[in-house]
Amino acid sequence: FAPDTAVSPVQGYLVKKSAKLKAEHGNTWEYFSEQLAHSMPKVFFFMIPVMALLLKIFYAARKDLFFVDHAVFALHYHSFWFSVFLLTKIKINPVITTLIYQVCIVAAFVYMVAALRKVYHSSRGRAVAYTLFIGFGYCMFLGIFFAIDAVFSFVMA
Repeated sequence: FAPDTAVSPVQGYLVKKSAKLKAEHGNTWEYFSEQLAHSMPKVFFFMIPVMALLLKIFYAARKDLFFVDHAVFALHYHSFWFSVFLLTKIKINPVITTLIYQVCIVAAFVYMVAALRKVYHSSRGRAVAYTLFIGFGYCMFLGIFFAIDAVFSFVMA
């Protein structure tokens, strides 16, 4: 910083914190990606009620289903995702790993559509549309939770 440039307390804090992280861990981005990997299970655990809420919103017309029913479905679907994550940890070569990851994404989409059709007795079109909308909402909340986690990781480091 130039001597004539005014530095806010927040900027000063961020600069000092970044320097501390760089001194302790070398690469700051590597540190954050490691922290992200460690916090994934916790974030996904907190996403279960979020997904249940999204399901409750989309299936509000179904008066016979309570929030706990949607939470059980969300827990079941998250269990499926944890199984998928196990497959993505296979490190054969980058091309095969990428292919496995892409197949898992498609399989997760197909699985969600099939699960919505089976559990909620939805039509194919409605199940596809709800999967897209729920997936979009889920990703928005997931991004928010990861951003919050990144801020806490930075502040607590």
